Amino acid sequence: MDHIMPIGTTDSYDPSNQVPDRVTGAYSLKRQGSDHEEQHTKVTDVEILSASELIDSAHYDPPLQDECRIGHNAFVRGCISHRYGDGPALYVDLERDAVTLSEDEIEISVDIDSIIWTTKVFRCQGSVGVYVVPPFQTKPGIYKHNHTYVEITIPQSEEDANAPGGRTEWLSKRFPMSAIPHVCMGRISSASSTLNLYIAFPRMIHQHPTNGRRITLMPKEVLDIFWDRVLLPSIGQCTDVSWAPYLKHTLEEARYKARGADGRRSGWGPPKTIPLSDDDFWDVQKRMKARIRDGGPELSMFGSSFFILEGKGIKLLTKDGQRGRFSGPEEALRRNLSDLDWQYMLSRSHGELLVDVGISFTPHSPKVPLVGVWRLDALEASFGAGGYKRGEIHHHNTLSRYGALQAEMQQERSQQTHIAFRSTYNLYYESIRTNSNQVNFASDSDAYKLSPSYMAECAEIAKVVEGCKKKTYGVRD
Repeated sequence: MDHIMPIGTTDSYDPSNQVPDRVTGAYSLKRQGSDHEEQHTKVTDVEILSASELIDSAHYDPPLQDECRIGHNAFVRGCISHRYGDGPALYVDLERDAVTLSEDEIEISVDIDSIIWTTKVFRCQGSVGVYVVPPFQTKPGIYKHNHTYVEITIPQSEEDANAPGGRTEWLSKRFPMSAIPHVCMGRISSASSTLNLYIAFPRMIHQHPTNGRRITLMPKEVLDIFWDRVLLPSIGQCTDVSWAPYLKHTLEEARYKARGADGRRSGWGPPKTIPLSDDDFWDVQKRMKARIRDGGPELSMFGSSFFILEGKGIKLLTKDGQRGRFSGPEEALRRNLSDLDWQYMLSRSHGELLVDVGISFTPHSPKVPLVGVWRLDALEASFGAGGYKRGEIHHHNTLSRYGALQAEMQQERSQQTHIAFRSTYNLYYESIRTNSNQVNFASDSDAYKLSPSYMAECAEIAKVVEGCKKKTYGVRD
């Protein structure tokens, strides 16, 4: 825990002091070297309120379509409404509503939220479902940085290869996994989870000639070549003759049989899969490499490929060992994902396995629901003591002292601690979080015009938030 969640604050740190002295006026006006008595300023144009006092200041909650001047002043303009005009500006101090809890009144829960495994040779205990046609995709499977890196060997230039002395060393460069062109070629499915299997092609790493961004979405024409000349023929060579009637030996045949009743080709849904055992898929991998090696320049772009296994959303499979059924999250992960060869995956000689370990802190409050928030000053001190990079702060609404923080660990320290990334956030985000984790709300133009779609969206989210008022939300690291 000294590396994961170190305490960076000093013994004199007062967590309840979250209002700056520029608001309270509790700072001295005494000049340095002066013998005069200390003088303080009195701030009269700011009123400090707690969150509950801010809500009470609105007096009433009108229907959504009705205007509320007092609420508009308090929550939008940030000032108190008086009969003869605007009052002083508001400053919200959440600490006034804080509930003091002992350590015994906070439940600590540990789980494994996701896994990422990178390997040159994929092995497992069960079977792998391989897609018979390339999946339809508008963006790469790993479309944003997942804080995972791959060391890519850079080939020698002609100048180095022909230099006197016979130089043979090759350099390597660290690439984010999301910057390498890849495609989802199959999955490992069970009743409780689905793990996506990607194949990445580092020889295709390139940038857009105009904006310089990495291009990782593979063109349909390139995927067709890989499926038609590499993957499907390799599968056909590894199966028994009794499989022949059920296999698709060409991509045209597979797409023809995938058409719907109206004759159109299947679109957004996942393609049909061929189940292959571990030994069969190992044989497929060897034949794929042989075909790429013998395919000449046309297939050389698929060389040096490697596999990425990604499993997301497995938090509840492992949370606290499924409430004591197993000894801990690790055993729950092994037992629930028994199709994976964990001994093989844990060996560094076969690849690298990254595990997302989550720790939740939830208060026990039988009388009233509570909402926990992270203090940003304590988080920044903790991240700094742990050797993390500067990171990215996410302020919640207009609160300057509360929010979330994400940061990668410095590369040299990461090699010693085996920690790649740390993310802290408040669990009340789960109240409105979508399954895709993508923001989907009405447009700004609809909000400006108060269009019916905007009002309907507001009414719908108000119902969701109303139902969450009885829940207790903690924080997560």
